[in-house]
Amino acid sequence: MADHRRAVAWGAVVVAGALALGACGGGGKSDEQKAAEALIKQADEDMQATTTTTAPAPAEVSEVDLDLPRKTTYAGATWRVTKVSFRGAGLDDSGQDQPPAAVVAFQVVNTGTKPKDQNIGADLVSLLDADGARVPASYDALDSTTVVAGGQADLEATFPLSEDVTADDLGDYGFQVGDEQSEPAVVPFSGEAPESPYPLKLTVPASVDGLILAGGTSRPGTKGAATMRSITAVAGLDYHGVRATKDTRFVTITAAVDIHEGRDAYLSQNDLGLAVDGIAMTLVDSETPPASANLTAGSTAKGTWTFSVPDSGKAGTLKFGSRSEPGAKGGSFSLPQMP
Repeated sequence: MADHRRAVAWGAVVVAGALALGACGGGGKSDEQKAAEALIKQADEDMQATTTTTAPAPAEVSEVDLDLPRKTTYAGATWRVTKVSFRGAGLDDSGQDQPPAAVVAFQVVNTGTKPKDQNIGADLVSLLDADGARVPASYDALDSTTVVAGGQADLEATFPLSEDVTADDLGDYGFQVGDEQSEPAVVPFSGEAPESPYPLKLTVPASVDGLILAGGTSRPGTKGAATMRSITAVAGLDYHGVRATKDTRFVTITAAVDIHEGRDAYLSQNDLGLAVDGIAMTLVDSETPPASANLTAGSTAKGTWTFSVPDSGKAGTLKFGSRSEPGAKGGSFSLPQMP
């Protein structure tokens, strides 16, 4: 473009010189002078044409008509998509070209059971296109934010799209929460928004007998008989502000424990083990009476144990009593297919 301007300008200078020389000869305008004036006029028009350009339009942003708000649960917090906008291709504030994009406004309410601070960044959110392919957020699409336990925040993230994507296409997309290590949660932008099947109640044995730590019994080794009863078990994706890792679920077991003999019995995290398909599961958390609790024969205590289990497990076994024999049968049950 600059070379063309210089060529036009140089041509005009040459023609102007020819006109000046012709004018020195006196008399009326010759044909050569008339032709030169025409050339100068044309050069001036060409110069204006080459220096006048139409500035590209800035990108336009318009809200997409969707059935919102919609929500999901992730790490115990409620994530609610409140608005989706389509930004057309165009210029950004600095005058640089930018592709079309989806701009998603969402709210995080971190008030679940025993919540923990949630660190939210661009790597935690993405879109799913109509084929289920992941569309990541741009690196600067979302400022890293910590939503404290019990708090909430209104946030916005931008997702660059392919040049052929239009605003109408976004109805087939969804908003996904989850990093590469965790089980994701998805909010579809249209169609049915299915309810989560979790927490999922499991069918477990009604009771399991075992031996726990207790004094004042006739058994050697401070072993006291006890029965775990009224057992309930639920599977879930979230536990106390934490999301399950991929291909796993949290299983929380709660039961009453009747102390049959001894004194100063002690119910601990080691008094319940869970095996799935013959493999001992990892204990994530437990809640049992403090060591100072005076559990004697005839008393009842309550305990809760949470494990991380594979979502593909089929056969489970509850092994009760830290003083039970290693080969104790325990209580067997079947695990359903995890959604």
